[in-house]
Amino acid sequence: MRCGRRFINSPCSPRKAVHLSRSECKQPYLAGWVPVYMSQDITKVWRLVKPARPAALFRRCVVLVAVVLLLQVVVVYLRYSFPRAPEVTRTSAVTPPLGQGMRTSYRGLNRSHVHVLWKPLRSKVQTIYRYLNLTDEEASQSLPLTLSNNFSMNNPELCGTGHHDDVVDVLFMVHSAPFHYSLRMRLRDTVFREVYFRPLKIRVLFLLGQVDEKQDNLQAALDYEHNLYKDTVQGPFLDTYFNLTHKGVLGFNWISHYCPRARVVFKMDDDVFVDTFQLIHHVLPMLDGKRRTILCSVWFNDTMPIMRNETSPWRVEEKLFCGLKRYPFDYCSGMAVIITGDLIPSLYRAAFFTPFFWIDDLYLFGMLPSVAGDVTLYDVGMGRNMTLNASLALDCKVREGHKCPVLATTASEYPNKFEELWNVTYRLHVNPGWRLPFARVE
Repeated sequence: MRCGRRFINSPCSPRKAVHLSRSECKQPYLAGWVPVYMSQDITKVWRLVKPARPAALFRRCVVLVAVVLLLQVVVVYLRYSFPRAPEVTRTSAVTPPLGQGMRTSYRGLNRSHVHVLWKPLRSKVQTIYRYLNLTDEEASQSLPLTLSNNFSMNNPELCGTGHHDDVVDVLFMVHSAPFHYSLRMRLRDTVFREVYFRPLKIRVLFLLGQVDEKQDNLQAALDYEHNLYKDTVQGPFLDTYFNLTHKGVLGFNWISHYCPRARVVFKMDDDVFVDTFQLIHHVLPMLDGKRRTILCSVWFNDTMPIMRNETSPWRVEEKLFCGLKRYPFDYCSGMAVIITGDLIPSLYRAAFFTPFFWIDDLYLFGMLPSVAGDVTLYDVGMGRNMTLNASLALDCKVREGHKCPVLATTASEYPNKFEELWNVTYRLHVNPGWRLPFARVE
């Protein structure tokens, strides 16, 4: 290494040369002056990064622009050839009211009306139309039947008389079959008995469809049950497995009109055991302050297979979701779904524009939240917090006691397990010294 008289142009250094000593050569920078070996390295780097000739630079720019345009064409092609549902996540954007500028009547609404919707909403609805492959004639008849307030039996004062103090802490919305009287009574006498949960206000709403004309005795029994308990609502559709979507929209419709101040809505089936004490102790405090939120066991986008098998009760026709093997929505398993009350009116309004699909879990908790937008899904997991095996839930309650995290389980295949689960839960929570861990706040 040698030192010498070397000069590097710098706006911060004087334009003159200086003799550097050996000690100064070891310093990396001295007021804009550098040693010889460093000046040689800088020259090599400059040769590598120096601008190319104008012709070569022009060719590189042309190639770069062509690649960008080609990528844009590919993205547009994929977007319209394989549309995907919008993600159901919380955003900071403010969504205008659904149906702003639309007429309130839903009759005659079809795909030709979609063009007047707000642009992001129109895009979501058109995506669902493409998934369901609907013609214009089918689209005009594709909305749920329960959008209007046509109730065969109803109790408008179930949640209160309409005053400001009519706040319901938990409203259980139960999908029930007309002939499941024993299951409804089982729930009324156990997990829905309000005396165990005071001072909180608990209400239950059983959703029913119409019975066959030949079953006059069954309808008479339903009328007697309604007059006695005042907690059933019957919609204008035949109560069958393929009309469960109508039943769910019926519940959203009723809550929006007659129970808008419900803080939490717990949707469940009539064969499900729910630990209401667990719900009050752990879930309600967790939901405090949250808005437009759903807690459930989530099937994430592109994870649940679309059943095409002829023997499957969930068989979907080939023309629906054509070319797809899995559902393109995040949605909830409908066994037990917890919804903050402020989200229910938005889901109901979204049903005015979302074409009907008969699988209720996908429609109610996948398509409608997607159209409504600004919804947060929390996956509570199927296995530990919710389970399809009542025996496992009972073992957990017996073994872990208050620490058992099971919130809900099905009891249809094990009818005796429901009573056993309730007895264990009752002994854990209901005793003279038991009190709610928090007071009700108005």
